[in-house]
Amino acid sequence: MNLTVNLYYFVDVVIVTCLIIKTWSNTKSNNKSDIKTLSNVKSNVKTNVKNKSFFELKTKDITAASKKQPKPSVNNTTQSVVVKITKPTKYLIYLCDSKRYCGGFGDRQRGIAYAFMAAIQLDRKFGIVMSTPCDVRQFFIPNKYNWIIPESDLIGKPQKLINSVGLGGMNLSNDTTEVIYLRTNAPGNDYIYRRIRHKLPPYLKGGTTRKQIFKLIWESLMKPSRHVINHLKTLALPENMTCAHVRIGKSKNLPNDPARNKLTSVPKLWDFMEKFNKANTLFVATDNIEVRDSARRRFTKRYFDSEGKILHIDRQKGLDADCLGFETSIIDQIILSKCSVLIISRSSFSFRAAMLGKKSKDLYSFHGTSIKPFKLT
Repeated sequence: MNLTVNLYYFVDVVIVTCLIIKTWSNTKSNNKSDIKTLSNVKSNVKTNVKNKSFFELKTKDITAASKKQPKPSVNNTTQSVVVKITKPTKYLIYLCDSKRYCGGFGDRQRGIAYAFMAAIQLDRKFGIVMSTPCDVRQFFIPNKYNWIIPESDLIGKPQKLINSVGLGGMNLSNDTTEVIYLRTNAPGNDYIYRRIRHKLPPYLKGGTTRKQIFKLIWESLMKPSRHVINHLKTLALPENMTCAHVRIGKSKNLPNDPARNKLTSVPKLWDFMEKFNKANTLFVATDNIEVRDSARRRFTKRYFDSEGKILHIDRQKGLDADCLGFETSIIDQIILSKCSVLIISRSSFSFRAAMLGKKSKDLYSFHGTSIKPFKLT
């Protein structure tokens, strides 16, 4: 309102001034008459202002704009500006490539679960890069958490590579590097899980035992690809299976692996497997070709296997068909996780299969000449 009145007054002054100059230039003798005329003009201008004359129409946009502005306050003469500072996204990426040893599939699963829990604990985005013996994305795709991070998101960011395979967990809480690549097979994912329950997304909550926690972590990350699903369909898995994982270690087909079990102890395992439901189909996953051939001869029609390439995915990477060997490991572990009766070796591979299984009963451990009940905690 004050702006409008001032504008009107300014217009009055301009008009009066112009008329004075014009009158002065025409004649000095009519001063009294002109002054009277000017008084009349000024009076008319004020009347026009009061009656919403031409000048108000010209300034209505200015008036409207001025009304939209907040009225100044005696106690609020300054405005504060809030600047929101966005912190850069930090990453923790599990790495398994051909440059260094990262273990077999069971070791990799353990390392992935550990790294995922560490990433949540450290408020870092989690990723997986597993390119040896071939890209893991051929066999698994993200399920509830997207662990595929585009390379373009990491370009130009400070990076660090940490090798801790065989060294256990690491304290990364004080590391400010934006991108950390971590090679690890560390245990302890359940320990971190219990410490960060308040940070866990809903799909990860509810785990109490080691089995439950690992199963929640793995299945939130991994879903079998269409390729793996189609492969499993060709095997037509029966509903009831008695299964065993036989880890022999050093052999003709795996010369650079430490010895685990002896071939001479295998017949005792076959005897044990035959004690269970005769209607069950028998399945054996193994790292040894002689064990596979022995099972085929012993059980004949009751038996099946994945018929895949047998090799160690880390100790024999670079060999022909090493990617087929990787696929065999994944298919075999999925089958083991579906068995009604499961006999595991002292191997993280079959131990993880037992953790991923729906049942905890009828679980046994085979080592040397000993076959004992095994309990998951």
